[in-house]
Amino acid sequence: MTDLFLHHYPASLFSEKIRSLLGYLELEWNSVHINNIMPRPNLMELSGGYRKTPILQDGANVFCDTKIISQHLAARAGNTALYAPGFAANRFAEWADSTLFRTAVGLCFQPKAVEVIAQQLGADNLEAFMKDRAELSGGQQMAAMSPQLAEASFLHYLRELEDGLRDAFLFGKTPSIADFSLYHCLWFVSMNPVVAPLLEDFPKVQRYMQPFIDWGQISATDSTSESALERGHTSEPELFAYGAALPTDGIAIGDAVQVTPDDYGRIPVRGTLLHLSDVTVVIRRSDPRAGEVNVYFPRTGFDVELAASV
Repeated sequence: MTDLFLHHYPASLFSEKIRSLLGYLELEWNSVHINNIMPRPNLMELSGGYRKTPILQDGANVFCDTKIISQHLAARAGNTALYAPGFAANRFAEWADSTLFRTAVGLCFQPKAVEVIAQQLGADNLEAFMKDRAELSGGQQMAAMSPQLAEASFLHYLRELEDGLRDAFLFGKTPSIADFSLYHCLWFVSMNPVVAPLLEDFPKVQRYMQPFIDWGQISATDSTSESALERGHTSEPELFAYGAALPTDGIAIGDAVQVTPDDYGRIPVRGTLLHLSDVTVVIRRSDPRAGEVNVYFPRTGFDVELAASV
């Protein structure tokens, strides 16, 4: 049985990015469906309170944010092609995971599109969902872009993509991390029937999406949060020291620290610093139910500060 557990829910666009990547890399994995809102029993014990979705668990190692999840999966699969295009692909992926993500959210959470979500969730559940997302964003609007700007921007990007696709993928015949980051935003729009018609006039884009859709539908082993928690508790954490070590700037390995996203979901996760590089931050946490776990974050996009205690 594989030690890989993906904690996700079906409608999560960042989860679709990782589901598709797991299929492409031909990795076996356990699917743990979590609530789309809090509470998330058994997961917080592993993650230390990190709220964003998805979370990847590899035994007693917990990976937060799809940037470090993708890097770990590529390394685990022995795949060197995903990051081969280098700087250009990485920066494109960063743009897609931020700017294009906000555009897709602006489209899918406009009033007429939210009606579809309301029908799927029910009025009471929609209210709970919106309250949960308001808490996650710290009171800021995650869909701050107006529907008019979101639609104009999305169509502009689609036309550029349609005109620019010269091969099967953005950087040639092999997909890179840029493709998976682009795909999951397109997928999110395609799943909402109110805004999905925006894709209809772009046949190259639709053909481009199909392999990712197929990879994302490759079956996994259904599992439970209880099984994942037990696997974490009975496994020994490892240290995957990705990247070149950085000066700790007043913070030493072994110090109590807290790691916090710098955009939204600014909930600090506390632990003992094990590794700090240009790629990743690794902390060790101890929990009565999860045991000893290593928690991984990307270095970019996360603040690292001294904490009073762990």
